[in-house]
Parts: sequence; structure tokens; C-alpha cells
Amino acid sequence: MRQIVGRLLKPEDGTDGVSPRDILFINFDEPALLPYRSDPMILDRLVDAYRAIQRPHGRPYLFLDEVQNLDHWAHWVRTALGAEEATIVVSGSSAQLLEPELGTVLTGRTRRLTVQPFSFREFLRAREREPTTISEGRGFIQRMREELQHYLRFGGMPAVAAEPDDEGEVHLVQYFEDILNRDVVARHAVRSVRTLKEVALHLLEQTARPFSHHRLKGIHGVGVDQARDYVQHLVEAHMLRELTRYDRRPGVAAKSPRKAYAQDVGLRNAVVAQFSDDWGWLAETVVFNALKARWAGDLFYVEEAQNVKEGRAGYACDFLLWKGTRAAGAVQVSYTSAALQPRELAGLVATMKRFQLPEGLILTDGDSGDIETDGGTVRCRPLWRWLLDREGGEGWSV
Repeated sequence: MRQIVGRLLKPEDGTDGVSPRDILFINFDEPALLPYRSDPMILDRLVDAYRAIQRPHGRPYLFLDEVQNLDHWAHWVRTALGAEEATIVVSGSSAQLLEPELGTVLTGRTRRLTVQPFSFREFLRAREREPTTISEGRGFIQRMREELQHYLRFGGMPAVAAEPDDEGEVHLVQYFEDILNRDVVARHAVRSVRTLKEVALHLLEQTARPFSHHRLKGIHGVGVDQARDYVQHLVEAHMLRELTRYDRRPGVAAKSPRKAYAQDVGLRNAVVAQFSDDWGWLAETVVFNALKARWAGDLFYVEEAQNVKEGRAGYACDFLLWKGTRAAGAVQVSYTSAALQPRELAGLVATMKRFQLPEGLILTDGDSGDIETDGGTVRCRPLWRWLLDREGGEGWSV
């Protein structure tokens, strides 16, 4: 929002900018404003004071930061927009926080922008290490692998990417506490804060692995409905994301275990006990977040149990890309310094056969090349290269 304000004051095309008098920025996280959360007239009073003091020249721009802290903001914004009194930008720190208001009260009047942690390329850009071209030289490849390890360790929070590692970790721990207390506990009036925190830490530690609400119940001693609510709250607060298992029977899919993914691997690493053996899970988490940012269709994971009676081996595939009524791609993550894992190759090939996909993708720490199998072509690509290619508009179709 402050970047938008900066562009209004000083446009990039060199034209005259908006007068500072025509811009009002209010942060509703300010402690002085919290007592007025339920006051239906607070926005009227603030804007009236602004008009009296600053005397804007024309139609002003109003920036309302963390607007979810007000109970009656949506109706006020609708009225102001209807009267064409101002151009209004609102922000909220929860994924679903603005859905009811944006979907009903403000239908047809909004443009949404979701701000995610930095992608790998953005991470490199923030550190002034973004490559202008992709080289096949050994030195360049080693540098990109090292940068990816750093990204898997510290994640993509903008304030962290450009700071020394020790200072970045302090920020990440504070982000975790702020999200938990402000965006979950305070908003949803959670009484058992300790249990909520235990559930959050458990799911972050288990990033990229299946979980169920019944299992959370057994581990943390909460009811199934309470476990479900906690998970939903953490998803809404941008701490976690979920991935559903593929099953053409909707009822079975709904009851199947889901996978939980950390929204930012750096935040996850800052608060769990250890991460040194988790590179594969962290790589899968980064791939999931990259696919969620770019893939326009649906996303599932595939898991089929062994059936001895039918002579069918079990297999799993990390990501099944779905578009419309059919599968559009399959992606497996095999981020290991060892040779390509036969189990992961077999899982991808089985998925390709099942969904009649002519090719599939395995993302690795270093292997590159194509493998011809009885199920189609498996393309092996280094993860760092795939992440850079996808943002550069090159590489594999997904």
C-alpha cells in the first residue's frame, strides 16, 4: 500500500503526481484506534477530520490498512464508493477475512491482490543475486544450488530476505507469534491458546505430510470439530495451506487425509525444533506454493494403497494438476543428493498411466534429462532451474 502511495506521489512516467493532501493512510492496528473497533461512526469521524485539516483538492485516495479490525467497515466503504467520494484501498491479513464483504456488499466494485512471500526469483532479486541469463557452467549451477538451499532455509518473507540470517530468524519467530495471537486468537476468541499453538507447530513441523482431524484429536486431546476449526483458522491466517487427495468420489475425498503445507518455509524452520533432515519436505513445500501461485486449475496429491488380492502395488505422486474434466500434468519432487529414487519414479509413472498422461516431471537437487518409460516420458529437472524457468516464461508447460 505504501508503494502505491509512492507511485501516486511520484509517477514513473515523470508526470505530475497526486498532491499529498489528497491521500489519507490509516493503520487500524494502531493501539489508539482499537477502542473504536465497534464504533459505526469512526470512519466518518476520521475522514471528516482529515477533510477539515488537510482540505483535499479533489477526490481523495483513502488507504485503510488492516481494516478487518473494524466491525462496520464494509458498509461504510460501499456507501462512500456509491457516492463517489473517494478511491479506496483496503487491506487485511487473513485469507478469508474479506470474503463475505467482498462477495456481497462490494460485489463488482473491487479488484483483489493477494501478496505472497517472495518466489525464488524474487528472493534472488531482493538479495541482488538474480541471474540475467541461465548458464550451464559448473560454477553457476553450484551457486544456484546454494542459493536455493538458503531459500529453503529462510523462506521468502520480504523483510527477512534482505537481512542477515540471525536478524531474519528473530523476525520470523515474531511473525509466528503475531499471526497466532492477532489473526487467530484475537479474531476467533480462541480460549485454549496453548493447544492452538501446539497444533500449529505440529502441522508446520509436518509440512508436506498427510494429516487428519481425527489424528490431531488423538495427539492434542481436542475434539474433531475443534481440530477442524483450528486448521481452518491457520489456513485463513496465511500460516498453512491444504492439499486434498485425489478421488473421483467426492465423499471419499472429503474424508481422506489432507496434506498441510507451510505458507513460508522460513517461518516454519524458525519455530520447529530441527530441520536439517527435512530438505525433501521443504522442497516439496516450495514446489506446492509455486504451483498454487501459477497453476490456474485444481491441484491434488495421489496416493493408492497396495492391494495384494488384486496384485496391485501401492504408489504415490506429490502433485496431480487438473484442468476442467481431466488431468493435465503430474509432478514428483525427489530432492535428494543421492540418485533418483526408484520409488518416486515408479509413483510418477503409475500416475501417468492411470491418468493417460504422455509425460511427467520429477524435480531434483541436480539430475537433468529425460527418461523413457512404459508409461511415457519422465522429464528430470533441477528444482532451482524449474523455479527460475517458470517465472521467466520458459521450461515445462506447468
